[in-house]
Amino acid sequence: MNGVEGAGPLDLTLMKAPRTLAGRLFLWQVGLVLLVLLVLGLTLDRVLEHNAIERLRSSMAGEVTALGETLSPAPADLQTQVQAIGAESDVRLTVVAQDGTVLADSDHDPTTMENHSSRPEVAAALRGTTGTDTRRSATTGEDYLYVAAPVSEGRVVRAAVPLTDVRRQQDAIRLALLVGLIAAAVASIGGALLVTRSASRPLRRMGEGVEQLGEGNLEVRVSTDGPREIAALGATLNQMAERLAAEVAASVESQHTRDLILSAMDEGVLLFDEDGTVAFANPAMERHLGSIPEAEGTVVPVAVRDAVSDARARRVAVQVEVETGIPSRWLRGTAVETEGAVLLVLRDVTDSRRLEAVRRDFVANASHELKTPAATIQATAETIRLAAEDDPASVTRFVDQLEREAVRLSRIVSDLLDLSRLESGSQEIATVALDEIVRNELDRANSPAEEKQLTIQAEIAAASVRGSAGDLELLARNLIDNAVRYTPEGGTVSLKLDQEGSWAVLRVEDTGAGIPSRDLERIFERFYRVDRARSRDTGGTGLGLSIVRHVAENHGGTVEVASELGRGTTFTVRLPSAGPA
Repeated sequence: MNGVEGAGPLDLTLMKAPRTLAGRLFLWQVGLVLLVLLVLGLTLDRVLEHNAIERLRSSMAGEVTALGETLSPAPADLQTQVQAIGAESDVRLTVVAQDGTVLADSDHDPTTMENHSSRPEVAAALRGTTGTDTRRSATTGEDYLYVAAPVSEGRVVRAAVPLTDVRRQQDAIRLALLVGLIAAAVASIGGALLVTRSASRPLRRMGEGVEQLGEGNLEVRVSTDGPREIAALGATLNQMAERLAAEVAASVESQHTRDLILSAMDEGVLLFDEDGTVAFANPAMERHLGSIPEAEGTVVPVAVRDAVSDARARRVAVQVEVETGIPSRWLRGTAVETEGAVLLVLRDVTDSRRLEAVRRDFVANASHELKTPAATIQATAETIRLAAEDDPASVTRFVDQLEREAVRLSRIVSDLLDLSRLESGSQEIATVALDEIVRNELDRANSPAEEKQLTIQAEIAAASVRGSAGDLELLARNLIDNAVRYTPEGGTVSLKLDQEGSWAVLRVEDTGAGIPSRDLERIFERFYRVDRARSRDTGGTGLGLSIVRHVAENHGGTVEVASELGRGTTFTVRLPSAGPA
């Protein structure tokens, strides 16, 4: 049972058609050749057998007719004569009367034999024609060829020849034919195998090339050798490979360009697939979120995650704005669902919110700073008009106050105009002797410094920069005025200009009260004051340090501040040097 069961799958496997084209071609060719040889062998066998029997029948018909004419008409002699002829020729002879009665037979006693009128060959002979038949003899049990012919006196002479010799000759012919067919089949199978291999070899090589193309090797090209059809197919495949390589290269280039664009964007881009996994994220998104989430459910902050979920559920664009991180940053974004995926775009709006706050503060501060001297001027003018009649002696005092407020208002307006101009860059670029500008501004500040009994220490080396002389004067003037203004009486202001490598470095140091560390980052903002009441007493507009920063940045430089409460402040400006003036 085990052997039978084990043979089942093997038999099914053998019965399956080959999976390769070469195998199928070989199978069809061999099957067709074997079918043709089988039909040819059967046809030849039947034809040869038929021809052999026909030749024997034709030969016997002539002999029977001739023999019948030589037989004796006397019944008594007929049996003896027939037996003699049969023994001599090894042919069974039978003489039949017109009524079918057997008159003589070379092998049997005619008196014991049945009527032969129903025999096909005898019936045909009784009708006057030569009759033949092939059948197994009921008397002897062998296959015979019967030939009967009418002769004189209404008798029929029948000759019967056993087909044993014919069958033996036919078997020899069949054996020779079978050997020939087997040889032809073997030769045909060998030829079919050679033809199939020869025809399938270009296809096999082509298949190997296509397989390499499928694995991503777009540089491979298939052979175009072989028949015209194979060559045409190979050329077509090569053209397809070239087009595919061009399209892949274009796709890679397009993807590279897209990645470059998305990598350079300040906006973070994050794409979620239908199952919530991350399909794409650019570097900006990692900066905004701190890390790329593994899936939609791990997005932090929670407000952003809720926006993504809401966009997926409602299939609408969802806006979100959230504060996150330390130090605090503001993120604003949009989540959009499209074809099951969700695209999240985030941008950092911290600077814009800070700028907006600065603008609001600027408007409020500018309004307040302009309102105060304007109101004072108005009130002073009204007082002067009344005092001119009632108290003429006080008019001079009010006029002085009016002049101070007008000057203060003029300085604020002038600083605002300068700051507005500097925001669009410095003009009239030329080589400027920075040391001369610093000396001139230092000379101009000597008078207010002497009034406060300040000590000014200066070390000025030759230095020149490329830029605008007027703007550099504003830089030096505001730094020196700021130091003189915020240094208490009897204090010291130190100024040093030196060449450090490729930089011209200006340092202005005072011994004032200093600046708290929490305010150091904001002192360059417009109208920002550490102590507003004290700033008004010193006459500052709150715009000087903002002007200094814009001038330094417009000239490709930087400004830094270092301060310690109770010990003073140092401002350091670095500008690219242009060499000796």
